[in-house]
Amino acid sequence: MFSAFSTSTSNNNNNSSTTINPFNLTEFQKIGFGITLIGIFFNLFGILLFFDRGFIIIGNILFIFGIFLLIGLQATLNFFILNKRHLKGTISFIIGFLIIVYGYSIFGNLFELYGFYVLFYNFVPKIVSYLGNIPYIGRFFYSPKLPE
Repeated sequence: MFSAFSTSTSNNNNNSSTTINPFNLTEFQKIGFGITLIGIFFNLFGILLFFDRGFIIIGNILFIFGIFLLIGLQATLNFFILNKRHLKGTISFIIGFLIIVYGYSIFGNLFELYGFYVLFYNFVPKIVSYLGNIPYIGRFFYSPKLPE
């Protein structure tokens, strides 16, 4: 099997293949990353289908479970619950989830969007900086006014 990150080495007696992991992720972290992306997809698809409650609920559950697998139990608790700066965002996200479960998807998504912003606003400059370094599409993300 050939992939973008595999190299093969050959000895005289046997052929062995060595895979290079560029992000040093464990198998659980790879699965968590995939589940997080699927959760984001379900959320966006639920919003695209005029705030379909079922897709949004499944997306939220998959997103939280994916984050749990990606960073681990202790880091998840530290990030969402034990960090006082993120507690307001966590409470807003949970209230939004409960509002969606109750049946008001638009209002619940507004609460979740605010909670998501409070939780992850520190990552926005890092993501924009990372996207700015990608060839051909990086020029769309370059802005001299954004802090790095």
